[in-house]
Amino acid sequence: MTKNKSRKLSYDCKYYIGDRPCRWHKQTGILCECEDYTPLKGNLLIIKLDAIGDVLRTTCILPVIVKEWPNLRISWITRPEAISLLENNPYIDEIVAYGPDALLHLLSKKFDYVINLDAGKISSEIATIAKAREKVGFVMHENGYVIATNKEAEEWLQLGVFDDLKKANKRSYQEIMCSIAGIPSEDMAYVLSLKEEEKEKGRSCLQEIGVDIKKPIVGIHTGGGGRWRLKQWAEENIIALID
Repeated sequence: MTKNKSRKLSYDCKYYIGDRPCRWHKQTGILCECEDYTPLKGNLLIIKLDAIGDVLRTTCILPVIVKEWPNLRISWITRPEAISLLENNPYIDEIVAYGPDALLHLLSKKFDYVINLDAGKISSEIATIAKAREKVGFVMHENGYVIATNKEAEEWLQLGVFDDLKKANKRSYQEIMCSIAGIPSEDMAYVLSLKEEEKEKGRSCLQEIGVDIKKPIVGIHTGGGGRWRLKQWAEENIIALID
């Protein structure tokens, strides 16, 4: 019986997974430490649970974070129904579904940074439980209410509470989220990475309803969540926009 020779494992590499090969070994068979070896400089946790649209638009901070704080392992906790939006995202190393797995994740790891941009109670409770050197955004006070960790988060909290401030606000959601996180907003961009089979399914659906996919296409989503019904546009406004 041939005895296996012990090999070095790069535990500190950004691409190390543990229970399966990393992407580079899977693709080429290359061993640690390879030319893609990227030593980690820390762990970052992003908490964004609700709603699906907000999860997608919060991805705009990822390119900026990676540029400002390179070589961090980025984990993201979200609800199961939003996971498909984050899959294949090149900036996220680990997606954790809100539930028992998230609790184990929080109990077993220590983070350098936790970014919670959601002032909801559950998200703030998750941020409070997480062990981290620095927490940005919103956490739960020991008396049971949400508090901000910095001035920028406090301003966002007030926008959510006072309608007159919200109506007077001229800044975009994305700009405000970047200011809370303490990062510039110049390089922010939505990140949605679709698999090729997902793209092909989309093309097939469009062709089935008679859309010429060789021409420019403008899509208008007319729906909306049940929580904010007043944000749903009236039918006549949608028609006017199309015209």
